[in-house]
Amino acid sequence: MEGDSFLCQNTKHGCTMNFNDDKELSVHEKECFFALCYCPAPNCNYKGVYNDLNSHYSDNHRHEPTQFWCTKSIWAWRDFAVIQRHIDGPLVVVIYFKKPQGLYLTVNCIAPSAPGVGELSYDISCSIEGNTMNFGSSEMNRVPKLSFETLGTDFMLVPNFFLVKCPTSNMVIRIREKDEEDVDEEVISLYKPF
Repeated sequence: MEGDSFLCQNTKHGCTMNFNDDKELSVHEKECFFALCYCPAPNCNYKGVYNDLNSHYSDNHRHEPTQFWCTKSIWAWRDFAVIQRHIDGPLVVVIYFKKPQGLYLTVNCIAPSAPGVGELSYDISCSIEGNTMNFGSSEMNRVPKLSFETLGTDFMLVPNFFLVKCPTSNMVIRIREKDEEDVDEEVISLYKPF
């Protein structure tokens, strides 16, 4: 209807955008900076806008006050690690899926798909007994919520035969913000979650 104005569903979270067309509104809501993101910590029901979520995680789930830190949690047949580059920084989640073929790894930033928000790239290296596998992406997936439902298209498969060689291995993740020269690096112990 002519003259109608459509408000973003995230108005109550701070968005001031309104549209004359519901199609424009639909496109905007998929990329709205004020879309809610959900805390990846186990048993935490917090949801909030991107910056608030990062502060919440840092304030409530942080254990060591280092610039680049990682926490781990084990959930039965799956693992995940949350990496926060600095206090109130973006949350990066590395998820490990055990499947018959081997161990699948995905890396996502908990963030809305808004331009300029959570724009990170990454590289993963997994080394076992002198052998190394690498995978990376110039644009990390941004998701509002941790999900174990699907692997998507960006994942690394560490085959079983690679894992069988040595029960212990190391995974190095290098994370960059868009156009960043310096690389932060975190070494995570990778083990068979079964």
